[in-house]
Amino acid sequence: DSRRVRNIDDIPYKLMRLKEIFPKANASLLAIRNPELVLGFDSDHLQWIADELNEMFPRLEIDKLVEENPSMLDIEELRVAMEEAKRIMPNLDLQKAMGSDPHLVLSFQRGTQLIPYDPVSPEERQQDEDEYNQFYS
Repeated sequence: DSRRVRNIDDIPYKLMRLKEIFPKANASLLAIRNPELVLGFDSDHLQWIADELNEMFPRLEIDKLVEENPSMLDIEELRVAMEEAKRIMPNLDLQKAMGSDPHLVLSFQRGTQLIPYDPVSPEERQQDEDEYNQFYS
């Protein structure tokens, strides 16, 4: 979206800044997967996100995880998904699991992330006329 880029000459600088923030990631691939990172994202905020991710996952290579799954940059959503993962699977070593599958933690759905046909609450489940309703927990 060219409206967000005040000066087209800023794009190479923003790519270089992206590479500084995530030095082991492929900055071009990151920009392709999430153009907002070079079109309008505040680089200071992005640095804060990188620092938060490194604190949250000290044993993991954050640069490569973000390259593989840029949706991890949404720290708030990531924290919600992590809490849901801990609730559902309390014995899961989340860092180890994410090292194997960077998309794992964000696969946990909750609240507004639910697919519309999923019952959101026990009350909705009871009102559901689904013949398999008795099998829901």
